[in-house]
Amino acid sequence: MHRLDLPVIVVAHCRTGHDQSHAADVEALRAAKLDVLGVIFNQVQSDVSPDESFLWRDNPPTIARIGGVPILGKSVSCAV
Repeated sequence: MHRLDLPVIVVAHCRTGHDQSHAADVEALRAAKLDVLGVIFNQVQSDVSPDESFLWRDNPPTIARIGGVPILGKSVSCAV
């Protein structure tokens, strides 16, 4: 197997209990000697303002602090 030496972006859900799980993902990637570029949150509810959502206010800073990674942004979920 060949390494591509490209940075990794962790795609995370903003749900209860997931902050510790995603921080562990970052730790595991680093243990594998992969460069973690940051975290982006996926499936953020489009009808909930990030300012109104406790999880949105709490999880990203927790993951950033524990994992030592920047939060790159969010992706609003959309129906197909």
